[in-house]
Amino acid sequence: MNDSAYLQKAVDALIATITAIRNIRLYPAGSAMVAGSVAKVHPILADLIKAQGGITYAESEKTLLVSGRSLPEKDAKKTQVVAFLDLMMDLGLKSLDFEPGLDPKSLETLLVLLSRKPSEIEAEGGVQALLAAASLPGIRVDQKVYVSMGQKEIGAAAPAMGLSEADIVRYLKSDGTEDVNRMRQLAANPEWVSRVFRTGLAQMGPSGGNDSDSGPTKGLVRLMDGLAGVAEGADQDRIVNEAAQSLALVDAKQIGKVLAHAPDALMDTGLLERLADRLDDDKFEGLAIRMKRGMVAGEGAGPADTLYDRLMETARGQGAKARIETRFHEETRQRKDQMARFKIAMERLLKGQTEALADPEVVEALPATVNRLLRKGKTQTAETLIQGLLGRLLTSPERKERTRIIEAVVDTGPAALPVITRQITPDTPWYYLRNLILLIGRIGTVEHLPLLEPLLTHNDFRIQREVFNAVYQIGGERRGDLLLKSLDQAQDPTKILIVSMLGNLRHHPARPALTELLHSSTSISRAPVRDRLQERICAALALIGDAKALPALLNVTQGTKEKTQAFAPSVCEAAEKAVAALGKIESPPGPGGHDMPATEKAAPAATVETAGPRSLDARVDDYVQAGDTDAAVKLIFNAIEAAARRKDFARAEALRERLFDVDAMALTEIIKAGEIIESEKSDALDQDHLDLWPELYETLTAEEANALFFAMTEQVFETNDTILEQGKEYNRLCFINEGQVKAVFRQGDREQLLTTVEKGAIVGHRTFFSPSVCTISMIALSRVNASVLDRSVLPEWKQHMPALESKLSNYCLKLLKTEDLLKKKGVDRREQKRINIQGKTRIQLLSPAGKPAGKPFRGELSDLSVGGLAFFIRSSKEETIRLLLGRRINIAFKIQGKSASHGIDQNATVIGIHYLQQNEYALHVRFEAVLDDRIIEDIDRCEEKGNYAP
Repeated sequence: MNDSAYLQKAVDALIATITAIRNIRLYPAGSAMVAGSVAKVHPILADLIKAQGGITYAESEKTLLVSGRSLPEKDAKKTQVVAFLDLMMDLGLKSLDFEPGLDPKSLETLLVLLSRKPSEIEAEGGVQALLAAASLPGIRVDQKVYVSMGQKEIGAAAPAMGLSEADIVRYLKSDGTEDVNRMRQLAANPEWVSRVFRTGLAQMGPSGGNDSDSGPTKGLVRLMDGLAGVAEGADQDRIVNEAAQSLALVDAKQIGKVLAHAPDALMDTGLLERLADRLDDDKFEGLAIRMKRGMVAGEGAGPADTLYDRLMETARGQGAKARIETRFHEETRQRKDQMARFKIAMERLLKGQTEALADPEVVEALPATVNRLLRKGKTQTAETLIQGLLGRLLTSPERKERTRIIEAVVDTGPAALPVITRQITPDTPWYYLRNLILLIGRIGTVEHLPLLEPLLTHNDFRIQREVFNAVYQIGGERRGDLLLKSLDQAQDPTKILIVSMLGNLRHHPARPALTELLHSSTSISRAPVRDRLQERICAALALIGDAKALPALLNVTQGTKEKTQAFAPSVCEAAEKAVAALGKIESPPGPGGHDMPATEKAAPAATVETAGPRSLDARVDDYVQAGDTDAAVKLIFNAIEAAARRKDFARAEALRERLFDVDAMALTEIIKAGEIIESEKSDALDQDHLDLWPELYETLTAEEANALFFAMTEQVFETNDTILEQGKEYNRLCFINEGQVKAVFRQGDREQLLTTVEKGAIVGHRTFFSPSVCTISMIALSRVNASVLDRSVLPEWKQHMPALESKLSNYCLKLLKTEDLLKKKGVDRREQKRINIQGKTRIQLLSPAGKPAGKPFRGELSDLSVGGLAFFIRSSKEETIRLLLGRRINIAFKIQGKSASHGIDQNATVIGIHYLQQNEYALHVRFEAVLDDRIIEDIDRCEEKGNYAP
C-alpha cells in the first residue's frame, strides 16, 4: 500500500469512526444503527495495521498527523476529519495508536468511551486513565511515535533486509560502500524506498544542509544512484518515481542541491522530467530561477546552465520558459534595487541618520554586514552601525520595529556588548534601559553580572523584571544567590518570577526563605497575585527536593482535610503535588549537606546546556551517528526545557526545530516542548502587558507606572461572558491582555455588531472616568485575560500622584469612541443598495483559521447587497443564536438573474441578530469581499428573485 492509498484509507477510517461515535450518541446501545457503524471501523483499521504494522493519529499544532504525515488539504478540511481533531483536542488526547492485536470488542469499548461528553470523561480522571483501566489490546494513547522503520517496524515487509534508519543515516554520511545484495533487497520494497528517500532529505535539513560537497546531500544522491543501478525495468522505474515524489515534497533549495550532485546516469533515468511534473508552479519556477542564477553551480558540482537547459527541455519547462525568463529579469532588477537601497542606507547610517532603519530589509541585512566588517578588522565602522541600531531602538515609536532591531543586535553577537554597556547611565530612559538589559541577557556573560547587580533593586518594577530575566539567562554559579538575595525586597508580582527561577535552578539554599514566604504571603491583599505566588512556591519546593519543606506544605494541605483552609483550592492542589513529589525522594545528601532530588540525578534541565550550544550540538550529532535517536531526543528536549525556563524563547524555538530534524516523529517530546514554551511565555504575561501599551507606560514616571500596574487585578472572562453591558454603569477599566472581544449595540430586540477588538485594547473608559452608563455591550468572543483597574483607586491617586489619572484619561481619549462606531455603521448601512430575494441558502460556520466547523445548516434569504445579506433561521435556543454574533461563516447559494444564473459563495461575519417571532431570527452578515454591482443589477431585473441552495 503506497503513501497515497495509506492516507486515503486512514481518512476512510476516521470517517467511519466519527459516524460510529455519532450513532452511539444518537441511538440506543443495542440498535442496528450502532452495531452496523461500529462493525465498519475494524476492517479498515485492520487493513492499515496489516499494511504498515499500525497507524497513529496525532494532534500537533492543531493539525492532525497520520503516522507522522500531514493529510492532503482537501482531506484535512473534511467535516469528519475536523470533528476527529476537535474531539482529540477536547479530550486532551495527543496521539491515538492502533496496533497488531486490535480486536473488535476493544475497538467498540474505545468508541463508546469517545462518544461520552468530555466533561464526564474529565470528571472520571481523563481519557488516558479510563483507557488504562480498561486495558484494551492494540490501543495506546499519548505514546511516542516513530515513522522511521527500523528492525521492529519493518516487520513482515522486509524481514531479511537488516536495514534500520540508523543504517541509512550512517550510509548517507559514509564513503558509499554498501552491500549490493542488501541494496537490491531494499529496492524491492517501494514503501521502504520511500522512507529512505525522506530520511535522507530530512538529514539534509530544511534548507538543504550546510555542507554542499559531502554528507547527507551526496549520500542521498549516491543512494539514489545505487538503487537505480541495482534495479532494472519496472523496479528502476518505480524507484525513480519514488525519488521524484519525495523530492517534490521539499523546498527548491534542497531539490537544487540534490540535482547539482546527481550524475548523468541518474539524470538519464528521467528523474528530472518526472520531478517537473510533480512540482507546483511556484516551486517549479523557483527551482528554474535558482538554476538560472547559477546558485546551484556555486554550491554544488553540476553546472547550473546545463541543469537549467535540461529543465527547460521538459514539457513543463517549454510551457513556462517565457514566464520564468520574465520573472528572473524582474527579480534580478529588484535585487539590484535592493542592493542600491542598502548601500544608501549604510552611508546614511554611518552619518548618524537612523531613519534608514525603518526599512525591515535594511535591519535584516545589518548583522551580516557588521560581522563582515569585524572579520576585516573594521571594528570602529562596525560599532558605528551597532550604535545606529541602538539609536533607532531608543527613538522608534513602533513595537514591531523595536523587536526587529533587538533581534538584529542579538544576531551581531558579543561584538555589540561594549556599545550596549556604554549606553547604561543614570540618565538612561527606563524603556531604553529595559531593552539594553534584555540585550545583555541575550548575549552577555557572567562578566556582565556586576553591571546588572545594582539594578536588581531598581525602583521601577519594569526594570527589576528585566534584570531578573537577564541574570537568569546569563547563568553562572552566582545567579541563585543573587535571586535569593533580592527576594525580600522585590514587589509581590515580581516575587512570582523569582520563585519560579529559584525552583527551576533547584537552588537548595532557597528552601527556608520559600517556606517562610509561603505563610507570610497570606497577608497579600490581591488574591490573584497571592494565590499565584503561593502556587509557584509549592512547585519550586517540589523541584528543589528538600524534605525539610514537608511540614510547611502539609500545613497547607491540612486545612483542606479540616475544611478550614486558609489557602485557595489551587494552592492546596499545588501543595499536594509537592508533598507527593517530596515523598518519593530517597537520595543521599548532596554537596553542602542538601538533599539532592531524584530528578537532579538524571539530566537536570537547568544545567543541560552548561557546556554551551556547540557542546550540545556535538553531543546530539554523536548520538545520531551512533543510531541512538532516543538519547538525542532526550538531550534536546531537556535543553528546550532549560531554555524556556530561563525565558530564552528564541533558543527554545531553535532547539525545537532541531528536535524536528533529529526525529520528526518524536511527537510526544515535540508537542510537550511546544506546551512548555507556551506555558513559560504565559508566565511572562506581565512583561507582555507592558509591551501592549508602550505609548501609555512611556508617559508615566516610575512611581506612576508602579501604581498603575500594581493596582490592577487579573481577571478571566470565558467565551460569551459579558464584560460590560449596555445600559449599566461600571467602575472598572479593562486592559485586554489576551483574547477577542466584540462590541455589540442592542436596539429593542435587534443586535448590531459594531467591531471586534483584541489584545492591546482598553474597554470601559467611558463609564470609568465619568458617571454614565454603557451605550454598547462588550462580550468575550474567546477566552479573555484582562488586567482590571477599579475606580476606587482614583482618590488615592489624586492625593499621591495627581497627574496619573489625567495621563490615563488623555490616553483613553485617543481611543475609538462608541459614537464614531455607531456613525460608521449607519453610514455603511445607507450606502449600499439592498434588493429583496427569496429562497434557501447553506450556511457553514468557520473556525478562526477559516476551516469548516461543525455541520452546515439552512436559512431563508431575505435581502442582498454588494456588501452583505440578511437571512432567517429558526431555533428554540436564544443563547445559541446569540453566539453567532461576530462569528465567521461561509454562505452559498445560486440565484437567477435576468441574463444568467449567479453562484454566490462568500465568507462573511454575522454583524446583527434580530428576533422576529415564534423562534425565528433575522441574521445580518457582512461579506469579506464585496460583490460585483452588475450581479446585483442583473438579479434585481429578474421578476422572480428565487434560488436554490447548492
